[in-house]
This record gives sequence, structure tokens and C-alpha cells, in this order.
Amino acid sequence: MKFGVDVERMQYNFIARVEQGGRWNFSNLSSFLTNKAKHFEAGIPATISPRELRQTLVAGYVQDDWRFRQNLTLNLGLRYEMVTTIKDAQGKTTSLLNISDPAPQCGVQFTAPFAPGGVQPSGSVCGSVGPYYHNPTLRNFEPRVGFAWDPFRSGKTSVRGGFGIYDVLPLPGYFLVLEGQAAPFMIFDSVDKPASGANPLQDKFPGGGQGLLTNPLNGFQPGKLSTSTVEANPHRNYVLEWNLNVQRQVTQDLSLNVGYVGSHGVHMLIRGDDGNATLPTLTSAGYLFPCGPPITGGACTPGNTSAGTSAKSTSP
Repeated sequence: MKFGVDVERMQYNFIARVEQGGRWNFSNLSSFLTNKAKHFEAGIPATISPRELRQTLVAGYVQDDWRFRQNLTLNLGLRYEMVTTIKDAQGKTTSLLNISDPAPQCGVQFTAPFAPGGVQPSGSVCGSVGPYYHNPTLRNFEPRVGFAWDPFRSGKTSVRGGFGIYDVLPLPGYFLVLEGQAAPFMIFDSVDKPASGANPLQDKFPGGGQGLLTNPLNGFQPGKLSTSTVEANPHRNYVLEWNLNVQRQVTQDLSLNVGYVGSHGVHMLIRGDDGNATLPTLTSAGYLFPCGPPITGGACTPGNTSAGTSAKSTSP
């Protein structure tokens, strides 16, 4: 019998410096060549601060090889593996629990040192205090089963197989970008040239664009703050893996082997943007995605307009 335990303390310190010099957008090549920008976005340097993610992993296993019969051996094992909910040593975790919330939930109460024109924008103050997410790893028991069988008791044919559950833990690396770029602990904002004005943004602030965000003039309206969101009650994320193979010795120096290997992931972690995503619409029932023409059974095609075309082309 084999057994073991593992305890790992993770301390991940980092600073996410996002677009410190800013990013300028131009309407066309001519505007670019003549330095007439229409849009500017940047991270406010005064709001960039270190993050100190903390997490502890605890795991243990027991395993035994049992010779059930003379020609059959079983491999039996059980592993347990969990991690604590990620925390920041300074409480700087933030997540927008619902898409309609005016402010995020944070690890500690905080107000961003950012008030363009003396007005604190939506999202720059924590709406509530709570854990980053509820821990989905507390019941991570992972059985492992395998066997080796000599069906003819000749030592020339072997049938082997196995099955196991392997958990995918929510470790700090998945959250670096989310936590490093989200209000209110870090402010990433933008501003557009007034529609009625002919002057480009640089005419107002020829030395740079940061002043456009922190102290906008009349008519220069800053955009909404950049926020992030993670699932508040995530499911357990794991992978099922199995295999079966048959090996046969044909001659003294030749053997044949045929096998099958499979896997299946459940509730896999992912962070990404779908370029064809359809924007939801606020209705009396909350935010809903548009639905297109009816089809059989009274159902309809999600993501389409009433004309049957992609709703993305008509979304703002």
C-alpha cells in the first residue's frame, strides 16, 4: 500500500501595468498621419498597485495493488485535492456579480482615487464586501481504478484498463489579468472626441492623454470603467480519463498492441471573448439575448434578428 500527503502555500505577487502610455485610435489613415485622434484609453498610473494573491493547496492519496486472482491484478486508489478560495493579502479582489450591478463586490471596501470632473463614476466604489467566489473544491475526491488481466494464463496475452477523475483547480494563474485590470482597484478608462467638435483630442492635451481621463473638459465624456467578473458559485471542474488496451506476443521478438484512450472535461475553466457574441438586451425579465424567427415547435434561433440575420450587426 502507498499513501502520501501534500500541502502547498502559494504566494503570487505581481503588478499589472496596463497601457500606461495609453492607446490612441484614429478614424482613417489621413487622421493618423495628421495626428487627429478620435479615441484614447489608458490605465491611470496612480491607481496601479501591487497584488498579493494567496492560496493553499491540500492533497492526499492512498493506493494499493491487489492480486485478486492469479491472472488478475487490480489497482485501486483514492485521491483528495482541494484549494482555498483565492484571496489578496490587501483584500484587492473584485468581481461584478451580475451584469446589471452598478458596482462590484470586493474583498474590502474601497473607493478609487479617481473622480473626473469631481464626479465619482459608476464602478469606482465597491458595492459590497464578500469572498471572491464560493469554493467548489471541498469535495474533490478522485477515485482511480485499473486492472491487468491474463485471460489465457499463458503469459502471452495481456488486457489492461484504467479509469480516473482528475480535478482542474482554480489556481492564481487564471485570475492575474482579471484582477490586475478591474475597477475599483485599478482604473482603465477611455474618452472620445465630442461629436460636435472638429478639434482632435490632442488639441486639448498636447502633452499626453492622461489629463483627458482625470480632468476632462466640457464635451469630453469618459467611457465606462473596465470591470471583471467570475462565476460566484462555480461548479467543480474535472476531467474523466479512461483507457483500454490489449497486448499479444506473436513471436519471441514480435508483439501487437491495440488500445483506446478517452477523456471528457466537465465545467472547464475558460476566459475569452467570442468575436461573434450577441449583446443581451435589458427587459422586464432582466438581461436576455435576442431570439430570431420561429421554427418548428414554436422555438426560435438564438442570436438572430426578426429578419433572420445576425443580431451582432444591429447591436450597438
